[in-house]
Amino acid sequence: MPALAELDDHPDNPIPPRAEAGTIAAADGRRLRWARFAPAGRSSKGVVLILQGRAEFIERWFETVRDLQVRGFHVVAFDWRGQGGSERLAGHPRKGHVRDFRSYDFDLDVILREIVAPLPGPVYLLAHSTGGLVAVANADRLAGVVRRVVMTAPFLGLGDFGARPGIIRALARALRAIGLGRDFVPGGGATAILTTPFSKNRLTSDPRRLARGADQSWRRPDIAIGSPSIGWLAAAFDAQDRAFEADTLDAWRAPTLVFGCGEDAVVSNAAIERFVARTRASELIMVPGARHELLNERDRYREQFWAAFDAFVPGEGAPPPVELDASAKEADEPAVAPTGTDAVAPAAESGASVDAALVAVAAAAAVVLAEPVEPEDLSAETEVAAGSGDGEQAQDLVVQAGIAGGDDAAAVGGGAAGPGGDDAAGALDHRNEGDDVVGLQPGLDHDVGETGGDHAVGVAVDPVTGQANP
Repeated sequence: MPALAELDDHPDNPIPPRAEAGTIAAADGRRLRWARFAPAGRSSKGVVLILQGRAEFIERWFETVRDLQVRGFHVVAFDWRGQGGSERLAGHPRKGHVRDFRSYDFDLDVILREIVAPLPGPVYLLAHSTGGLVAVANADRLAGVVRRVVMTAPFLGLGDFGARPGIIRALARALRAIGLGRDFVPGGGATAILTTPFSKNRLTSDPRRLARGADQSWRRPDIAIGSPSIGWLAAAFDAQDRAFEADTLDAWRAPTLVFGCGEDAVVSNAAIERFVARTRASELIMVPGARHELLNERDRYREQFWAAFDAFVPGEGAPPPVELDASAKEADEPAVAPTGTDAVAPAAESGASVDAALVAVAAAAAVVLAEPVEPEDLSAETEVAAGSGDGEQAQDLVVQAGIAGGDDAAAVGGGAAGPGGDDAAGALDHRNEGDDVVGLQPGLDHDVGETGGDHAVGVAVDPVTGQANP
């Protein structure tokens, strides 16, 4: 499927104002859909580049774009190759596929050079899930370009799938090795990820926002995709291994604020904590109660994000990049000497500047309403057609047992849908197509109670006044 240039103007999720969109070719010729949005006011505080997760599309970020516009930022968003409005890489348009995550480097490169560079800086990065994994893998490419980074639920490891992660990794790599890399993951299929029932949803506790994504998937089946391919999953494991190599961790010098979601059933909070503990100038805020897609969550969780974001991401008054403090983040961690002839790490800020920003984040995180927040009654909306999987979730490798042949296939050890068996249902099939099988429901592999070490801001933020949309 060729790349699409236009954006979908959904009645409940209109295109943000002052938008422009188009397509652009990466260095290897693959065409990507991109969009750029000017700030709401006349002045600019810089540009925020959004790195989306797997199976997402630009339209899923419109609400966040508007939130950033009213804060005075230019915003750039784009669809990774193989999803959204960008060029597909497999014969089936609903199959999320790449052979190697390093292919995404071409996408990031051309967007930074051609779409971001003409805008007034500084540049900040907002990366979600798979976007966070791609960002970590591109530490060298981002050095000297990105001032600060904010990540939500980065896909640095899988949660509890009911099978040991090592077994899942070995299976994916073995199937790739025997030539099945382009097939859907076992149990996966072509049904759009965002169109499964809310009751099976692991992305958000907000049925309205999830239903909006489902409706967009029905309206625009050409931008929605289903399960990942075996090759995509194996490539994700390869990228995760590279992300935790010593050289990669040492290269990550940008001041970084990482959000973990307390009820995340998609990615591993343990892996997120490990990354934060092993990198300089990185801090973690765990948001209790939130599911995987923090920025598609209920307002009480989104407002926690924005309180900390506003304290961490400075605008035009941000200090220029200077050398990172060479002292180790932990007392027992040895300092790493700068490499090359230049002792300056251009992507980092001084230790004092970073510390001051993180103090401000902690102060924002301590804001609590005097009145307790009553839980919302969602019972009337729990069966809204909405997604059970965001693509960064390699979520269809294993699925719940006992329901093979329905909307979910059997777990490992039970019957599994044959790879690629869903192709006959067609690219634009509906949820009731009997051959479509999706819905890996991963569990959380790390108790939230284990969060709160030296690198976690162990407080929750209750709602603060929301930002009005333009």
